[in-house]
Amino acid sequence: MTQQEAFEAQTEALRFGDRKEKGIWRKFRFFLQDHPTPLVWGWKLAEAVLKRMGGLFERIGVKRSSRWMTPVEELIKKPIFDCQMCGQCILHSTGMTCPMTCPKQLRNGPCGGVRMDGKCEVIPEADCIWVKAVERSAKTSYSNEIGKLNPPVDWQLHKTSSWVTVAIGRDQVVTGSGSGPHHASEVISS
Repeated sequence: MTQQEAFEAQTEALRFGDRKEKGIWRKFRFFLQDHPTPLVWGWKLAEAVLKRMGGLFERIGVKRSSRWMTPVEELIKKPIFDCQMCGQCILHSTGMTCPMTCPKQLRNGPCGGVRMDGKCEVIPEADCIWVKAVERSAKTSYSNEIGKLNPPVDWQLHKTSSWVTVAIGRDQVVTGSGSGPHHASEVISS
């Protein structure tokens, strides 16, 4: 078993909505996500540090920097957020809830099948990721970003460090998306 396979096996039980996960860690993880203030502080600190590291990452090389940063990022974010390593992290704008854990991997709100009780259409016993994101975002200083239209995932960045892409400003860049709405309020009439 490779080191990567061992890491994935150890963290597989931490998947959001996996009812096999029990005990103190599950309660702690959900408590953190339901009370995201410390996570927001951590993100603001990380964002400030990362913005200053962009030049260094570019000098070292983006691919090399990502290879070095990915294991560290995964070690921190996978157990707390069930990070899927999309390379374009939007945790701060979704109430510190990873939208990539949605079975449909929706990045701009819930699907039309979310149940009346807030449960997932695909996994009926699990809470809808987006219902949680909306509830949790209200508890953060980024609550206005829950309606932000996020770019589609650039799958070329999958399994790369979003810390590096944030630092170099690559996290919100998608080819062909320059003109058009950038917030749900621009497409939803009152």
